[in-house]
Amino acid sequence: MYPKIFADYFRGFERSQEVFVAMPFSPDAEPRWRSIFSPAIRSIRLRPFRVKDRQISDSILTDILAGIGRARLILVDVSFERQEERPPGPNPNVMYELGLAHAMRLPEEVVVVRGDSEKAEPPFDISQVRYHRFQAERPRRAVTQIRSLLRQSERTLDATRDLIVGRSLRSLDPDAIRFLWAVRNHDSFDLAVFDPDRNGLYGLGA
Repeated sequence: MYPKIFADYFRGFERSQEVFVAMPFSPDAEPRWRSIFSPAIRSIRLRPFRVKDRQISDSILTDILAGIGRARLILVDVSFERQEERPPGPNPNVMYELGLAHAMRLPEEVVVVRGDSEKAEPPFDISQVRYHRFQAERPRRAVTQIRSLLRQSERTLDATRDLIVGRSLRSLDPDAIRFLWAVRNHDSFDLAVFDPDRNGLYGLGA
C-alpha cells in the first residue's frame, strides 16, 4: 500500500503499548535485538515489535505502516553494516522506515540509535538528525542507555502533548466547550441535536 494512502485513509490514532523497532534482520544484528533492544523495551513495561515477528499480512509495507502508526514509540537502529556489494552504511530498508516514521510521527516519538564502531558520518540526508551511540559489545550498559533514552522520550512526549492540549483548549469558544461537555460520555453524537440542518451519527472513538 502506498504510504500516503495509508496515512490519509487507514491510519488510526490509538496507541499500543509497543515500541516499533526498525533494524536490520542480518545475523550480525540479531544480538542487538535479543540482548539490548528487547530487554530495554520490556524493562519500561512496553512490548518490542518488529515486522519480522509478524506473519499475518501479505504486505510487509502495510505491516510497517501499521506498526509505525500505532506504536507508542519508534526505535530506529542506523548502525553501519559491512556488505560486499556496497560501502559500509545504514541498512537501506531501515532508512526507508526512518523516513516513514519522520513523516508520520512527532520528533519526540522517534528515537534513533547507532551501535557500530565506524567513524564515518551517516548519509547526508540524516546528517542533521540527532542519534545516540551505544556500545553493542557491552550489552548491559547499552540496555541501560536505551532504556534511559526511551524514558526520556516518553517524558518529553507527555510534556509536548500537555502543551498541545492546553493550546487547543485555549482556542475553544464557549459554544465549543459546551458541546464537548455535552458529548463527553458518549461514543457518538448526532449533530441534529445541536444543529437541525445536520444529522447523522459521528463517532468519537480513535
